Amino acid sequence: MAPVIEVENLEFSYGSHRVLANVSCRIEEGEFVALLGPNGSGKTTLFNIISGILPYTQGSVHVFSRNLKHFSARERARTIGIVPQEITSNFNFGNLEVVLMGRHPRSSHLVNESPHDHAKALEAMKLTHTDHLADRGFMEISGGEKQRVMIAQVLCQETDILLLDEPTSNLDINFQLDIMQLISKLRKERKLTVFGIFHDINLALQYSDRIMLLKEGSVFKDDVPEKIINSALIEEVFQAHVAVERNPFTNKLFVVPKNPDNRNFTGGEGAAKRVHVIAGGGSGSYLFNILSLEGHTVTTCILSSIDTDARVASSLNIPMIQGEPFVEILKEKRDQNRACMMEADIIVVSRVLFGMGNMENLLALDEALAKNKPVYFIDGDNFHARDFTEGKVTEIYNRLIRNGAVAVENEEELAILLK
Repeated sequence: MAPVIEVENLEFSYGSHRVLANVSCRIEEGEFVALLGPNGSGKTTLFNIISGILPYTQGSVHVFSRNLKHFSARERARTIGIVPQEITSNFNFGNLEVVLMGRHPRSSHLVNESPHDHAKALEAMKLTHTDHLADRGFMEISGGEKQRVMIAQVLCQETDILLLDEPTSNLDINFQLDIMQLISKLRKERKLTVFGIFHDINLALQYSDRIMLLKEGSVFKDDVPEKIINSALIEEVFQAHVAVERNPFTNKLFVVPKNPDNRNFTGGEGAAKRVHVIAGGGSGSYLFNILSLEGHTVTTCILSSIDTDARVASSLNIPMIQGEPFVEILKEKRDQNRACMMEADIIVVSRVLFGMGNMENLLALDEALAKNKPVYFIDGDNFHARDFTEGKVTEIYNRLIRNGAVAVENEEELAILLK
């Protein structure tokens, strides 16, 4: 059987700068292939060519055995659905209208959307938990909500191929998992073929059948994760020091950041401190390693059993408060978390994404500052980019900074401050 997508000997340059060099790959029906690679490796260029957005002159791209160049725009839209990373709009369309735009390739230009189209749109919005946003304007909702509306639009399009460009980049951890599980479920039910760019290696390992790894514009590795993903390969391609383990809940491979060479960042014999880390979604893993190696006593917040940080904390014997995914946090656990904060000498907020579900972590910091406990934010200058509450947590962050919290650039700077 012919592959759904076949790329052969693809070359691409921007002027004299070659971006893709002799790229070939095959994606079979129903496969989920994750495209990984460092910045500048050619991932976006390859994605845009397969999407039909970027024209090419050397090599070939076939979709269902047909040259992609021979598809009209309407035919492409009936075949390939695209979830973009960046979402812009100059008009405040209603969100239901935005989702209904996914029906246009399947509708006549001469008639309005049918009741069937409306039913498909509402079904897609329910699947992505955006049906409550149907009557609101697209420009009035948060970045994460826009991302889910766009995924609903693509589902409404009912294509056989789904192309994902960082599909969870603007979502907090619960919605990241929710959307990836939804895509995985629909892939099996509808026999979708999925091809996507991922920067989160663990998400790719959790959900994809195959990893295609680009390096310097060429396919460096292309196989099932178990055959290619190891710590030496990650260091060679990404210059990142990691351990590769197996997730005990899913039995999938799992990448954990490590402190390179066990370096002593503090540069001295400062007294060990009790440090409580507000983390989640993998944002605290590197910090856990550094603080533990420095001899500090580390505790962390409420983490769900499937959270990357929960796995790392467990491996380092860091006490945490166990939560369950997709379940409202009980008051008892919130009180335990607050007590850990008050017992700590220092509280650190990692690069965690904030939604309504974990906003209370920030509210508890007012009490900590009132008790003269030092509070640090990692990469605080970019805190607003991790706000998925329509500005609510950014307002809290700004108040905390005014009241004495400190923003540091990265984990290494924090380690030096703690000496």
